[in-house]
Amino acid sequence: MTVRKARHGVLVGLSLLALVLPGVGYAGADTVAPGVRAPALASGSIGAVNIVVDGTPQAIPPIAECQTGANQQASTPGVGVTDFVEFAAGSTRCRASVVAWTTTATVTGGTFRLPGLRRYGGPLIRLASYRVTCAITTSGTEARFQFTGLNGFLAPSTVPRNHVVMIPGPAGSPPLARVTLNELVTPTPPDGSVRLNLMRIRLFPTTPSAAPATGDIVVGSVHCDPS
Repeated sequence: MTVRKARHGVLVGLSLLALVLPGVGYAGADTVAPGVRAPALASGSIGAVNIVVDGTPQAIPPIAECQTGANQQASTPGVGVTDFVEFAAGSTRCRASVVAWTTTATVTGGTFRLPGLRRYGGPLIRLASYRVTCAITTSGTEARFQFTGLNGFLAPSTVPRNHVVMIPGPAGSPPLARVTLNELVTPTPPDGSVRLNLMRIRLFPTTPSAAPATGDIVVGSVHCDPS
């Protein structure tokens, strides 16, 4: 199953309502908490891998990770797990400005490919490009995303928070993966901080003890914390 879709949306506010325009990709924005003063803390990464395939652990720590006050800019020529998951070249940038009272994290990724599900009868999951940002300003904390060239499964024109898509296996088999798009993580009670993962892929989510592959793959991650 390979499905190609290309749509564009602008998602606004906590309810993630969307204005849909045809032809480009997907985009979203979420305002989390008003009245925060910056600079504060921000980080971002192209993605990360923590999986076990055929009994062999395969881990890639946060790729090209940036952090305010530390490694403020990073890049990668591309990295992956052979024949299973691939991240193309990408870059990250984290900045804090005392003058402008803003703290931001920006992740810009190239092609992402997950061919590993094919060996189990599943699709090739692919993104052509993606961009994920978060920002802390005097107005609040905001997280945004956009991506293009989605293949492998259907996504709605309006991508709500924590939207889940199950990737089916062959007839009579358990799901191969659970994909969460626009994974937004905020604490309870809210403190103005937010983590946005563009996509999280969990392998064989319903049968981890008997599965040939387990674990998580994260694509495009930012974190902003006014502290």
